Amino acid sequence: MELAWFDKIGDNPQNGFLIFSDIIYKPLQRPFSANMRLQYFETEGYDSRIYAFENDVQFSYSIPVFFDKSYRYYLNITIDLDKKFSVWGRFSHTYYPEKNTIGSGLDLINGHSKSEIKLQGI
Repeated sequence: MELAWFDKIGDNPQNGFLIFSDIIYKPLQRPFSANMRLQYFETEGYDSRIYAFENDVQFSYSIPVFFDKSYRYYLNITIDLDKKFSVWGRFSHTYYPEKNTIGSGLDLINGHSKSEIKLQGI
């Protein structure tokens, strides 16, 4: 859980929170593993935004910014095909129940949700 308070003298104070739970599945002697996060966040605006580290595919990282009110989850899967070749996959989804558009400019999405898919093999 993370809490944020923003109070600039003379302006509107804002606050927010983020709560999540991670599930990790890594069986012994198996060529696959997975991890998943379920998350809810709610802030009063961009000034009370919260950053949170997320697990990602190999050699990559994700520290997205969270503001407004939303539900989010992601799933990472790793499969070792042999000793020299592995495949990583990631699916993330964010749902904003009170919004009809997400983002702005060239990143504008008409709708309540956005998703991301990553696939990597080495």
